Amino acid sequence: MTLKMHGLARLMTGVMAAMIGVVMLADPGPAFAAGAGLALIYRGPGACDGCPEAAGVVASRVGLKVRYVSGPEITPELLSQAAVYIQGGGEDVMDIRRSLTDTQVAWLKDYIASGGRYWGICAGGYFAGKSIDDEGDGVGLQLFKGDAAGYSPYEASMEQVIWNGVPRWMYLQEAPHFVLAPGSRVEVTATYKGGEVAALLAPYGRGWISLSGPHPEATQEWLELDDLEDPGLAPAHLADDMLKDLLRRGP
Repeated sequence: MTLKMHGLARLMTGVMAAMIGVVMLADPGPAFAAGAGLALIYRGPGACDGCPEAAGVVASRVGLKVRYVSGPEITPELLSQAAVYIQGGGEDVMDIRRSLTDTQVAWLKDYIASGGRYWGICAGGYFAGKSIDDEGDGVGLQLFKGDAAGYSPYEASMEQVIWNGVPRWMYLQEAPHFVLAPGSRVEVTATYKGGEVAALLAPYGRGWISLSGPHPEATQEWLELDDLEDPGLAPAHLADDMLKDLLRRGP
């Protein structure tokens, strides 16, 4: 299964990010401490238009500085300064994986295991699993015991998700659900209507991961540009709270 472009809806979010002044750093800032720090957000091959910027808006709202990175920029030195590594929505997870060398994948996993944090949304959720697509092609980051599998179709849709016990209307496009292996140390934070796991929080070594199939960072503009009726889009604070909860977790 290949993730495809989320479309022009994300372009509007990119414009919004620029308007509110998301910070792009020439030099990385300090690691997360007392509500401040650096968010590294992947914006390389395979990322969809506007998806990194949408995650950047959330990171900025919770008080993080933002630096967008592509594969060649990822080093242990840079990762050591990050409060969180964010992998947002994408066109093709295989392209994301190909942009990273095996050594860089190992660095990223070591960063998380050593006390770092990983926030994966949609494509970032697929990438965190055992394999990258439903056919088992491509090796994922394997950050939890189980795998990510396709849940929703390619066409964008709105679906009610039980998010921390509350029904919320969420934006989905080729979203994953998470299939957990027995004995998984996972906090399920959201489920789809059939009970499938839609979002989770889990330790990885001394670090933590937070994954979501739906897009909590989606805005009204996404719905308008995808010609979707708004049944009551989940409020923006859901994405903020998801990221802040991850940042509160530590070794």
